[in-house]
Amino acid sequence: MNRLPIQVLVLSVIAISNVIAYKGYDDDFVDFNRKTDMCVNKAKDQELCDEFLHCKTKLPKPLEKNFNKCINKVYPDGSFGTCNDDTSLYQSSDKLNKYLNCLSEKSSLDEDGKKQYEVYKQCLHKVCDKCMKNN
Repeated sequence: MNRLPIQVLVLSVIAISNVIAYKGYDDDFVDFNRKTDMCVNKAKDQELCDEFLHCKTKLPKPLEKNFNKCINKVYPDGSFGTCNDDTSLYQSSDKLNKYLNCLSEKSSLDEDGKKQYEVYKQCLHKVCDKCMKNN
């Protein structure tokens, strides 16, 4: 029985897992991030929107740069970030979809970036918990 193909398969899976983790994205958190986006958008609460945007400043630089690029692309008039009874964070489902599609670009993270990504995740979890409790 030749075990080489099994070993190659296992090593390939490990290598791919490390690349995904290295890129700074895991599927569970991407899903969580989008749920948080949707909750904050639906809440129409300026304080919650401000807390959410504060978390975005905690992103590692490559991811913050990508976030800002997408916001500037979808909201060239600078209107992103206003939340009230009349305006939700993303303003429309079309703009939200454009924003989410823009974020598919991945950035490699060094060790400091990975640590900073954890800080961002903790911040976003607090915002999501608050949003889910109140909405």
